[in-house]
Amino acid sequence: MAGKKKKAAAKDAPAGDDEKKAPAMPPPPPEDTTAASFVALADTGVSVPFPRSRSLSLDSSVAPCRIRRADAPDAHLSSSRPPTIRAQFTTTQYLREQLADASERLDLATKEATRREEAHAAERAAAAEKTEADARAAEADAKTAADALRATIEEMKRELDEVKEFRGGKQAMIDEIAGAKADLARAREEAARAANETRLANALEKSELAKEYEHKFDELKRQTSEDLETRLDDNSKRILAQNRKLADELRLHMRASAELEREKKVLFNENRKLRREVELRREMEEVYAKRFVSQKKEHDVAKDRVKALEHAVKRVTSDFDDERERIATEAWGDRSAAAEDANELRRLLHFKSKELSVIKKLAKEAVKQRGDMERFMIDSLEIVKKEIASERTRGGGGGGGGGARATSTSTSTSSTAALSDGSVDIKDMSWADRERVLRTLFAKMTAAPRRSHGGGGGGEKKPPLDVGEEALDGLRSDPSQPSIA
Repeated sequence: MAGKKKKAAAKDAPAGDDEKKAPAMPPPPPEDTTAASFVALADTGVSVPFPRSRSLSLDSSVAPCRIRRADAPDAHLSSSRPPTIRAQFTTTQYLREQLADASERLDLATKEATRREEAHAAERAAAAEKTEADARAAEADAKTAADALRATIEEMKRELDEVKEFRGGKQAMIDEIAGAKADLARAREEAARAANETRLANALEKSELAKEYEHKFDELKRQTSEDLETRLDDNSKRILAQNRKLADELRLHMRASAELEREKKVLFNENRKLRREVELRREMEEVYAKRFVSQKKEHDVAKDRVKALEHAVKRVTSDFDDERERIATEAWGDRSAAAEDANELRRLLHFKSKELSVIKKLAKEAVKQRGDMERFMIDSLEIVKKEIASERTRGGGGGGGGGARATSTSTSTSSTAALSDGSVDIKDMSWADRERVLRTLFAKMTAAPRRSHGGGGGGEKKPPLDVGEEALDGLRSDPSQPSIA
């Protein structure tokens, strides 16, 4: 209200009085000077010293509305003011426009910073949630993989108890699980470290962005200061001070934005590292899964092979048992047959022994009888020779030839008579014929054993005791028989 009264008084006063009056000393600014009070004092034409030593507490939502409210009555006062006040008013209006433009830019920058801060906060929250979700998923996957590996190990243990060839892989599998646990612990540590690095990177990014905004704002402020300091009066300096205060606040916001950017960079780097770690863990799990599948296949193949070998061993064992039983049965049958054959051979040997003893007895008797027969035949031949010799001596020396011829004639006659008669009588035979008959009988008797032992094939033939027509024909036709000399 005081400012409006002063405006009305200044409007009613003539222009000459204003020039003659000495400029009044401006009242000291109140302790709680704000941008609104400075604008009110500027409307009265009083220059107010700018308090450079203390920061103005300007609300960014109050100054533009006060400036716009003060712009309304200036349009109808511009023509009624004196030239100096008109020039001052023009300058003030220009500065107000510049201040409004700067305020709009500041509002835009503030909104942009707020929007970016909200976006950074949303990104940080999303990154944190994603990181936590990835960590939980990785932990759950690792736990699932560990549980699967534990179950696999238990199954392998049970199977390795049955199959001794897989006993050596037990310790390797336990070491692999321990390595997986160690890798999981390292992955967790690296995830935590990556989260810290991400937060640090985001903070650094925000700091760099704040520095960039601060540099741009300082450049704009420097350019604005260079343009305005040469032409501005106290009111302009006051507005400039307000602008600087706004710049300080903007710098504060920029600093906060820089911190948020740094945190964003840190979170981004942490997120990237966590993604890389998740990819590595996924690849490791794939490798573990492939290795487990290959080991499972090898185990199945080995198990099938063991089963096949067991079936083969069982089949060979059963075949061996069957063959052993068959051989034992055949051996028992052969043994029984051999025992029967041995018994038969013993009985046959006993019978042959008895037969041999009988044959020996018969042979002894035959030899004995043969010896008697030979002695009889030899004695008979001697007797015949003696009779022939006595006949020759009785016939005389001269008539020996006639006697011999007579003997042969009588012999032939007697032989012819015997043959014609059909029967042979030893009494009717001559002594020469008797000798030939004895010799033939003796020769046949001695040749019969040679034929039986030399392969005649038949049994022993006894010489005939009677002499028939065949014996007589042999005596007649055999020239090899020696004659009695």
